[in-house]
Amino acid sequence: MEDLTNRFVEFQTLISKHFDVTVSLIVVNDGSGSIDHNDVLLLKSKLKNVDFLSYDQNRGKGYALRYGVSRAISDFFIITDIDLPYEADSMINIYRQLEVHHSTAAIGVRGKAYYQKIPVLRQAISLGLRTFNKIVLRLIISDTQCGLKGFNNVGRDIFLKTKVDRFLFDVEFIKLLGKSNKKDTIKQHVELREGIELSSVGVSSLIGELKDYIKLIIT
Repeated sequence: MEDLTNRFVEFQTLISKHFDVTVSLIVVNDGSGSIDHNDVLLLKSKLKNVDFLSYDQNRGKGYALRYGVSRAISDFFIITDIDLPYEADSMINIYRQLEVHHSTAAIGVRGKAYYQKIPVLRQAISLGLRTFNKIVLRLIISDTQCGLKGFNNVGRDIFLKTKVDRFLFDVEFIKLLGKSNKKDTIKQHVELREGIELSSVGVSSLIGELKDYIKLIIT
């Protein structure tokens, strides 16, 4: 947790150097009973403006992010994974698209280097999903599953309309952005931090995601 806390501190420091803003952090515990209370205290002692939210039952990544975003008050919002897998510069570039270029949403997209760092099965699934997103759903951005996105309050309202609780909430969000005709939604290239290792995807998880994807096709 100390390494993670230091990365949060780094991000807060860097973005404060680039922009005259106050950075608040919301961490959501999605029903995990293994959270160490001392880790939470460490996080709060080293970081300014941090709020730790938790609930008992695991609901999925989409639910957890909506839970946190619905309780946030700001002009701009950035959502990402707990291990902060993307470079701080990538997060700053997402924020820049929102504040400087006035985008409704800035969607992180991954280049070839990303796919060389992930397991083969996960690579095939990710690239296959991008193809389906483009051809079947005709999304404005095909790379939906990058774990780094940002939006303003208009984008926040759209994000909170998503219903998918698991990983494909990203697909639903970008689909809703397209339906809302938000032409100022922009792609932002992002890079993984050095040393990040991403896990393989389980078969049971794939079955659940497939059901969610079918629902998104027919709705």
